[in-house]
Amino acid sequence: MKRFIAVLLTLFLLITVLYKTNSFFIDKSGDAKYTHFMEAPERYDVVFFGSSHTVMGILPMEIWHEQRISTYNLGNYGQLLPADYWILKEVLSMNKPELVVVDAFTIMSDNKYGEQHLSYLHEVFDNFKYSKLKKEAISDLFPEEMWNDFLCPFSIYHSQWENIQQELFIDSCENYTYGEGSDENGFYGAKTDILVKPQETVSISSQNVNNTDTAGTIYLRKIIELCQEND
Repeated sequence: MKRFIAVLLTLFLLITVLYKTNSFFIDKSGDAKYTHFMEAPERYDVVFFGSSHTVMGILPMEIWHEQRISTYNLGNYGQLLPADYWILKEVLSMNKPELVVVDAFTIMSDNKYGEQHLSYLHEVFDNFKYSKLKKEAISDLFPEEMWNDFLCPFSIYHSQWENIQQELFIDSCENYTYGEGSDENGFYGAKTDILVKPQETVSISSQNVNNTDTAGTIYLRKIIELCQEND
């Protein structure tokens, strides 16, 4: 009996150490964005999803100052509609926003993720709590050989031992700035000398859209259905 208890304690300590080490070494880039949202998701009436058009084009605090509507920007670089769908499912497990806004620029993409944007997807999923929903999302979005990288990212971050710096011990939610710019309710604004102007009105053409189902069209329908189910 004593040996059995000792084995259980050893396993518990091992799992705890691995979990804490994993939290310590994962990329902190997404902390300010996703941890901030998950700490108080009920604050937000409107949530935005999409790719770079959203992440650097929607300013939640400007909407708040002008309209007094609480919003959060959950867009990310290269984020495709399949990822939007699973992130929305996670959001709806915590909060029921009045409105969901989705950037459909990538609707004709037949991919569920982009190889060049995997680091940004880690920013998202590394910061989501381990759950059945997270496992379903990972198994749907990525091939089996990549599941462990997202479910247990310690497997890809363990080499960070040789790069330990003081910044790893700092609460990144309070001290992290994106590209020496800002992070306000998910909006990433990097310092730039370029004059940024509002988008002019554009005409929408359907000439590049066909009736073929793509991953984008399929998951946009799933997003719409999910929103309808949650009013």
